Amino acid sequence: ALTRSGDTWSGEIGRQPANAKVSYFLSVTSTDGTDVVTSHEGDPDKLWSFWVGDREALWCEDFESGGTDWSVGAGTPWAPVMEAWFSQFEVAMPTGSTDWDPMTAAGGDYILGTNLSGDGYYAANNAQHLRSPAIVLDGDAPMLMLSYQRWLTVEDGIYDQARLYIGEEELWANPADSSGDEHTLDREWTRHDVPLSDVVGDGGTVRFTWTLASDGGLEY
Repeated sequence: ALTRSGDTWSGEIGRQPANAKVSYFLSVTSTDGTDVVTSHEGDPDKLWSFWVGDREALWCEDFESGGTDWSVGAGTPWAPVMEAWFSQFEVAMPTGSTDWDPMTAAGGDYILGTNLSGDGYYAANNAQHLRSPAIVLDGDAPMLMLSYQRWLTVEDGIYDQARLYIGEEELWANPADSSGDEHTLDREWTRHDVPLSDVVGDGGTVRFTWTLASDGGLEY
């Protein structure tokens, strides 16, 4: 239940166990019950969420120094590359060049994204990747997690695929639906948390890779 004080509504989520993920949304119903508005518009990807427990940063990176320790390229680092493919990933200040692009960075001034110096759209019939530097993870950590700020606008996974890997193991992919209409369209910086304990095990040195593959039509 929420309580009101002027223009502010506040409430408290009860105590939750450590390492639990809590997701929540707000729902407002008109007095006569005919209108219901939710903060996530029925989309589970738009739920607010947080993880329970104290967290310590083992590694952190922004792009204020140009991201020189990151690598970009066509295709994926571990598979054959077609000659026509090329990378559009670059470090730059966001300009909001299209309706799908951020006007400002999540923090600082610079971001790493696709086609920032052009019209903002990723290319058709292309495959490209972005790869992190090598990162040493502490195996004694009770819950290892990758957290980053994402602004992703990509067509349904049947047509265009945005994927995240640790090594060559896939951690996440944009949704694909038989209708072909399940587009992922972030309209703000979105924190994406990806648990790693089950895939990293006792820790070690890892690299993360983000890939983007597109078909011949409808790019964001």
